[in-house]
Amino acid sequence: MFVGFVEAQASNLVNNGDFSQGATGWTIISPIHNYGLSAQGWYDGAYKNNPDTFSQAINTIAGDKYTLSYTFSTVTNQAGLIFKSIWNGTAIQTITTPNTTPTTYTFTDLLATSNSTVLSFVSGNDPYFNLLQNISLTQQPSAVPVPAAIWMFATGLLGFGAMRKKVQA
Repeated sequence: MFVGFVEAQASNLVNNGDFSQGATGWTIISPIHNYGLSAQGWYDGAYKNNPDTFSQAINTIAGDKYTLSYTFSTVTNQAGLIFKSIWNGTAIQTITTPNTTPTTYTFTDLLATSNSTVLSFVSGNDPYFNLLQNISLTQQPSAVPVPAAIWMFATGLLGFGAMRKKVQA
């Protein structure tokens, strides 16, 4: 038996991952309300010891794997920063060293354990700001078996086409 595979096209599952619609789609917990948007993306200046959390419940498929990417930077190289990205309650990255160069981070093979997975970011930088932008979450392609019958059917069609061409010649 012959089995082929077809891959699905990935699309961003994060609602408003570029923050072009303000905070739409995000749940924000901010003890001191020191966050906002700039032309570059989401900025956050909460205190390191009292950080802000913003999150989004993502529709996922239990057992499937996902890829998360985002760009992060700090406004200054001053100490006093905390930044965490959290997938379904588990920290996948913690940044405590300032970096003013926007850096894109990518995490693969994030496993969904249910049909709704919470993606969260915890952010604080006293007395300056963190900047987060371009958040993207895509479902990793999974191989979908194509039954051998489809390949036999396609081969048969090609054979009929070749025979017809031969008969016409």
